[in-house]
Amino acid sequence: MASGVAYAHPDEPPQLFVVEVGVAERFQRRGVGSAVLGERVRRAREMGCREAWVATEVQPSSSGRSTPERTAAITPAGGRWAR
Repeated sequence: MASGVAYAHPDEPPQLFVVEVGVAERFQRRGVGSAVLGERVRRAREMGCREAWVATEVQPSSSGRSTPERTAAITPAGGRWAR
């Protein structure tokens, strides 16, 4: 599951702000989150978005692992993550 907002700024091209991405723990580390996020970005591009922003926060799972905090931008240059 992924949700986001396409933000239309009067002086800039539209941008996607990803609000949340979630994958059930039993399906994590299988590329599901990346695939879901990739589809969200693809749709945002169809809407004219030239950038997408994702912010993450530290949230330990039940296994005790935690994800580092970071912000990433997906840019038109090959659709790659810029950290």
